[in-house]
Amino acid sequence: MTAERHKPLDLGALERSLEEHHRDLLAQILQLTADEIALAESRDEEGGAMGDLGDIASDLVEQEIDQALEEGARLQLREVDAALKRIVAREYGNCEDCGEPIDAARLTARPWARRCLPCQQAAERRGRRR
Repeated sequence: MTAERHKPLDLGALERSLEEHHRDLLAQILQLTADEIALAESRDEEGGAMGDLGDIASDLVEQEIDQALEEGARLQLREVDAALKRIVAREYGNCEDCGEPIDAARLTARPWARRCLPCQQAAERRGRRR
């Protein structure tokens, strides 16, 4: 076992990190939503379906990218919210699968982690087999 595993968690610092990440994700989601609205308005002003096919294709690709980024940000926001709730419920820092403490290094790198690294790797392997 490494010294990092035995290092006590600074829950205050991790909570602040999660809250900051939460704010950043909300800002990112708002910006992507605004970009999508601006793109749709621009397309309408340029004649909608009657516009240049190259511009339409470019706009559609850009819109799909924005939507994928927004979906990813919303998913991560749910993970961050769940981690903040675990802190309040005093359930933070233990693996949801095995119940063992999650390494401090993992939580520092990924404060929203639900599982210890071995259980996360096992979950990912199970997901790939499906």
